[in-house]
Amino acid sequence: MASRKRARPSSTGGASASGAATPTITLSGGEACPTKQVALWRSGRLTDTTVEVDGRTFVAHRLVLAAACGYFERHYDHEHMRDADHPKLLEHVTAAAFEPLLSFLYEGACTFDESLLAPVLRAAHYLGVAPLERAAVGALTERLSPSNALTAWTWGEELELPELAEAAKEAALQNFDEVEKIEEATLAQVQALVADDRLDAKSEEVVFSAVVRFAEAKQPAEAELFGLLRNVRFAQMNRAFLHGTVRPWPQLQSSAGAHLLLEMVAPVASGPAQQPRSGFGGRLMYMIGGSTTNSGDTHISTTEIYDTKTNTWAAGTPMPTTRQNTAAAVLGGKIFVLGGYPSTASVVALDTRMGTWAAVAPMARARMALVAAASGGKLYAIGGSSHGGEPLSSVEAFDPLTGAWAEVASLPIPRVHAGAAVLEGKIYVIGGRESTTAQSVLGSVEVYDPTTTTWAAVTPLGTRRSGHAVAALSGKIYVAGGRTTRIDGTSQRLSSVEVFDPQTNTWANVAPMSTARSAVSLSAVGGKLYAVGGLPAMESQTMATAETYDPQQDRWEVVASMAQARRSAVAVCVPRA
Repeated sequence: MASRKRARPSSTGGASASGAATPTITLSGGEACPTKQVALWRSGRLTDTTVEVDGRTFVAHRLVLAAACGYFERHYDHEHMRDADHPKLLEHVTAAAFEPLLSFLYEGACTFDESLLAPVLRAAHYLGVAPLERAAVGALTERLSPSNALTAWTWGEELELPELAEAAKEAALQNFDEVEKIEEATLAQVQALVADDRLDAKSEEVVFSAVVRFAEAKQPAEAELFGLLRNVRFAQMNRAFLHGTVRPWPQLQSSAGAHLLLEMVAPVASGPAQQPRSGFGGRLMYMIGGSTTNSGDTHISTTEIYDTKTNTWAAGTPMPTTRQNTAAAVLGGKIFVLGGYPSTASVVALDTRMGTWAAVAPMARARMALVAAASGGKLYAIGGSSHGGEPLSSVEAFDPLTGAWAEVASLPIPRVHAGAAVLEGKIYVIGGRESTTAQSVLGSVEVYDPTTTTWAAVTPLGTRRSGHAVAALSGKIYVAGGRTTRIDGTSQRLSSVEVFDPQTNTWANVAPMSTARSAVSLSAVGGKLYAVGGLPAMESQTMATAETYDPQQDRWEVVASMAQARRSAVAVCVPRA
């Protein structure tokens, strides 16, 4: 019998030359042979074939190899190879990777140094050991990070493993700031990353800098480079960066480069035609204030912070005073909370970096159940009601440079319990009620242009709503939940969701939430929507539950619940600093 050179896999990892423990990994999911057969193999008894890999010889049983491995089944079944005892593996398989693979064929599991995970995957793929291949892909996916995402993506493409390639791409998109060795990526990979709206980076300047590193390393043809640059959102860049870094770049000094840059930067003069990437929205959502009871008579000051990457909630700094039916918007990296019940004109701002609240100049008028929006460097307080009375049509704007509020053009229709969102600098105010009666629920939508200080009507909602939630995502506006009035005058809570496309001026229905919610809060974070809290259909109990909507899949999924149930709160995401 030929000698068998096999290194036993270590269950503890052994020790490296430096004395540190060598990390090991265990993969399972195969079918184990009978214990006696494994013992015979380990002792080298009654084996009937040998396999040569990298000059090393491994003994085995033909039936075991052929039954569990497509490569060996074809080898031993082939007419002129049927009597061959020594198949040689010369390509794609190393001896270090074949050793744990052979253990997997006999025992249904194997343990080996973690550094061999990629070679074991290649060996399993090449030899047709599907269970080991699946286990290795799963292990690699669990270990994806910015440091190995591009390498794993390449493995996925080379081995035709789309699930691995897609997972690696997702890892690179979600942590683009930290992705290593962009210079070693392929043109197709870099193109796929910078063209994706979900790319999560600190700024578009970071995206451009990565493209520069790639281009200077790989020197793609001009047409390929310009095709790549057309996916960079120059209109979202700082002017100083455009003039000081982008314009002087040598690859843009040709007449074609100058023309491309002029074409891409032109929208800056008239407002950003390109939207910020949805992945730039940060990862933290703040839930602020609200009420813990169905009747709304218990208002709170607490804040909870949701981390979309860990699916966990944590306590934040509470507001100085309790309030519900407030409005909130982000301006200058701070969260401004306006008005609310008990009816007040006060405004407070949260510095999310410091975790501190500070008073801001109050509005001219006390407002509750109002909406707020930030556009053009100003903060707008819109509609609502004063001291629980009739809805208001008045609108105030706060200028942080002067620290003062001033009235601007009023709403064409008074609104309370409406919703608002901003697209391309314009403020859309949606639904609500125009009087205190239940029959006054609105479906109309009005848009305010701060540059012309005028309001205009756009296509109304498909379903009239009050107490609903609104958020902008990827250039569209989503409206979720709320209450509507039936033909017989009774009220109905809604789970339905509508989306507005400003390019076509149309509304369309998308997948409904898992449960009806009114007085619900909605925020866009990292390319998804999060609906939190509110009142359910039967108004049995204020909710702490939350769910997220993925527009790519048109599907809602339940996520972690808040520690405290609340309704009529505000949900805000602060973009990354």
